Amino acid sequence: MYNRLAGDQLNIESEVANIAWFNELGMFWFAATCWEGQVAFITHPQQTKGRDYVKCKKMPSEHKRDVTTADVMICKNVLVTGSIDNVISFWNSFNGTCTKEVRIPAHLVTNATSDTITYLKFAMEQSPELLLVFMNAGYVYCLDTT
Repeated sequence: MYNRLAGDQLNIESEVANIAWFNELGMFWFAATCWEGQVAFITHPQQTKGRDYVKCKKMPSEHKRDVTTADVMICKNVLVTGSIDNVISFWNSFNGTCTKEVRIPAHLVTNATSDTITYLKFAMEQSPELLLVFMNAGYVYCLDTT
């Protein structure tokens, strides 16, 4: 990804697996889930010396392996990310801070080395209280996030 017209590469430093877009009210334009446990927040384009630039801010999380999925609930200011180490992180999408982390319990994982989170989706459009967690072994869990 390059800053428009400048030719400067936006260096996320990891392979991007997924992108979640935010609304224009927050500090960030979108978040990128990356390999090796990284979550990058990209700012809205801002004018500097007559050109539009974006900046990348990597945020710490409990993800230790590839972060493969994300969903955002704009009306509630919540981003959720999931990784193949079965960690789910909840983020404040306005400031990019991790507010809560949940690990899928071992007794729900059929094979600890290959049963991983592949997709996350908020179950209700206006409420972050229920999260659907899709596993690659074919199971779907409904997580109460409260």
